[in-house]
Order: sequence, then structure tokens, then C-alpha cells
Amino acid sequence: MGKSTALNKEVQRVESAASRLLRVDLAGIGTDVLVCETVFQSEEISSWRHSNARLNLFLDGLDTCLQHVKTLAALLRERFEKLPRDRLTLRIACRTADWPPDLEIALGALWPAEGDIGICELAPLRKHDVRIAAESMGIPADEFLSEVSRLGAAPFASRPITLKFMLNTFGRKRQFPSQRPGLYRQGCLALCDEWRHDRRRSRKFSEGSRFSMASRLAAVSVFSGRVAICTGAHQDIMHDGDVRNDELLGGSERFER
Repeated sequence: MGKSTALNKEVQRVESAASRLLRVDLAGIGTDVLVCETVFQSEEISSWRHSNARLNLFLDGLDTCLQHVKTLAALLRERFEKLPRDRLTLRIACRTADWPPDLEIALGALWPAEGDIGICELAPLRKHDVRIAAESMGIPADEFLSEVSRLGAAPFASRPITLKFMLNTFGRKRQFPSQRPGLYRQGCLALCDEWRHDRRRSRKFSEGSRFSMASRLAAVSVFSGRVAICTGAHQDIMHDGDVRNDELLGGSERFER
């Protein structure tokens, strides 16, 4: 959804007014030792700790780093606990699905005052945003939006990744597949792919495998009326309408182009 872009804009906004600022992209860090060296043992952190200034710390790519540093949430909690948090403003960018609940709990304990913690999620693109994107590529916006409306594809047009796929498709042929299922299949495949090169190198599943798994989850949701998947421990309370992740195991799925 463009979280790194949003974070960079926030960096630019703060940069002019902030006396001290540190931005670290955790996506390129693969060990706990490097996390400590790059962030907590950095010259910026060291000089800030011995001053009275406020530090604005931006951490991007938490989701990618978590793939390699499984103890990252505990490491951040331990290290932040030792910092002068009354002079620290922290911003972390992470994909929603990968955001660790234990880190959220830990941050709430470290900054316990009401209003100290805020969790924001990027909003979908608006119709106006889609129009601007289409015009920037030389695509007739009214024509494009009309086709999006005809196929009921607004959910795809509202996300940057699938909007790009739709604009490229429409730009080549000036039309989409005549039937909605064809467009939805292509759009879901685009969502199941990985566009970031750093994550492509370390991904465990192809887009076809992801598509097959997503198809199973969708089928369970539609045909059994389940609205969410519970990933908590067995002793945790499961809400009505949920299905436990281990109930989804068994059998096999095929992917055909």
C-alpha cells in the first residue's frame, strides 16, 4: 500500500523541524547483531543519549527483517527499555499481516501514558487518486474508470499494486477481460506475487502456491460462513465465526495458469 513512501514523506516533514533524526531500513538487515549495530550502537543514538535533545527514530521494513531475525520483537523491547524514552519519538512501518502483536503490547508497556501510542493503517486510494494515476500514464481516465465500474473492480483499483497491474493491462489493449472472473483471477495473482526485490529473493512460496492457499482460505470463508482465521494458542478464546488455522490443514491444492 506504499508504507515506505508514506514513511519517507513523514521523514521529510519532520526533518526541517527535528534537531535529531535517524531513519533505518531494517529490510536489509539479516541478523540481531546487525540490528544492534545499525540502530542502537549507531553514532546517532550514542550522541543523542548524551544530550538533552529529542530523537525522531524511523524504522522501515520491520516485516522483511522479521523473516530473518525471529527474535526481533523481543530485541526491540529490550533495547528500547534502556533508552531515554521521554525524549524519543518512534515510528515503525510494517505490513499489516506481519505486524507482531507482542511488539504492540511491549511498546504499550514502554509508553504507557494515554495517547503515547498510535497505530495507523494506510487508507485505500480514492477515485480522484486513480484518475490522476491513469492520466499520468496517458490513459483516458473516464474510459478506465468506466471499465472498472462495469467489472466491479473498485477493490483492485484502490490498491497501488493491483492498480498498477490494471493500468498496464488497460494501457496495452484499452480494455479488460470481458468477464469479471478473468480480471479477478489476474488481479489476485498480482496480489499473490512479490514486487519487492529484497523479498523476492527470500520468499518461500511462488505466486501460484500463494494463490492456491488463498483460494482455500476464500473457499472456507465463503462456504462455511467464517469471517476470520484464529492464529492464537489453543487456550485462547476463539470468537464466533472464526476458524483455527490448524483446521485448514490437510489435502492438496493445484494451480493452473
